[in-house]
Amino acid sequence: MNRILVLLLCLTCFSPSLRAQRETDKIACYAYREDNAPHKKKLWDGYEISLGPVANPEEAELKCTAAIYNRAGRVVFRTNGFNVVFDEELTGEDFDGDGKPEVVFRTDTGGGNHCCWGYIVISFSPKPRKLFEIAMEGKVDFEKDKDGRMVIWQRVSAPGGFPTSMAGRPFAEKVSRVREGKLVDATPEFCGKKDRGLRGAI
Repeated sequence: MNRILVLLLCLTCFSPSLRAQRETDKIACYAYREDNAPHKKKLWDGYEISLGPVANPEEAELKCTAAIYNRAGRVVFRTNGFNVVFDEELTGEDFDGDGKPEVVFRTDTGGGNHCCWGYIVISFSPKPRKLFEIAMEGKVDFEKDKDGRMVIWQRVSAPGGFPTSMAGRPFAEKVSRVREGKLVDATPEFCGKKDRGLRGAI
């Protein structure tokens, strides 16, 4: 009975958000679609993204790809997946506190399983590079603190093997920040300071 309740909670928490993402993601490629069109979008400082199916999707396992080109037409970043989405809502946010915007993709390397989606955040300053990657094992929230700095709340599964489905595993909240160009665990800073009620957690 408890497992059924947990599964229902899981479906309630994730299904609306996933449907909303699919409805609003205009620049995206999904392996299950046959009508994936290539997309291009100009960014800032001469950068441009290209997103769509790989050259020979019928021969590839990871059928979708996204790349960022600099003003010289050189690829400075690429990601491949079963599904790849350009996150227009999060792109333009400052994740590392340097006052400059970042680019965000969501990539699925698990063939549609919720466990294997992840956010990839790319910075152009001081040079183009992957700033960090964070798995969407559970719900992930990006919020600004009172000083305008990005805080990342992530639901993570407890370590160790469990003789149960992912929906039946215990989850906890982990808090991260970007400091000196690296994603660091900031959970101790928030323990006891804010009761989020494990919002959306499983």
